[in-house]
Amino acid sequence: MDAKEFRRARRWARYPIYIPPEGWKSLSILAEGGPEAFRAELERLHSLGSSWAAAILGHLQLTSGAGAGPKAVEVCRSAADGGNPYAQYVLAWALVDAGDQSEALRYLRLASLQGFSPAMVDLGQFVCRGMGTSAPDPKSAVGLLRLAIKRGHRGALGRICYVYRHCDLGLTRKTIGLVLGPLAHIRYVLSVWRNPFEVGVYLLVQSMGGPFIGPRQKTGDIQARPEA
Repeated sequence: MDAKEFRRARRWARYPIYIPPEGWKSLSILAEGGPEAFRAELERLHSLGSSWAAAILGHLQLTSGAGAGPKAVEVCRSAADGGNPYAQYVLAWALVDAGDQSEALRYLRLASLQGFSPAMVDLGQFVCRGMGTSAPDPKSAVGLLRLAIKRGHRGALGRICYVYRHCDLGLTRKTIGLVLGPLAHIRYVLSVWRNPFEVGVYLLVQSMGGPFIGPRQKTGDIQARPEA
């Protein structure tokens, strides 16, 4: 894919969407044919057993509207149980939508153990808020988010700043969160704008409020909320 074709594909991304290296040919289809052709290609690949295509289809299903969790679970369960960390991550959020936070936590942990950085970031969110756990644990959440930073995720620092600002971890950390938070957000937004298809900016929860792929009105309006 050349730079011009990449820019054409990027204009359809309203939110970050992870496309693994083996799926970059599908971005050419997105660039040339738009979202309908892209989805048709994903469905073709899914029928041939592609785990990453199942993960993206599950994500597209999950972000299609309220109550989509059970269908998204159906789409990515097999790939997730087969060990694909991308599918495990998407399945976790589908299970949240379906009302099963404990099982969602289990799949997030499985994806995190394989080094999937978006799962590490969101596992930190689960632990911080007590989602599927016995009680909120902000200190452990910060530790998980630091691991995500080491894996190269650009949204993890913003999450740490959010924890520092909103949890009772002391005045020093609150000050750090207040000072670094806006800088972390700017860094993340710029990273998303440069390449919304890489794993280091991908966070599924950002796109839960609307269609994952669609036309944008102008360059640079990809929505990015690392503290969601």
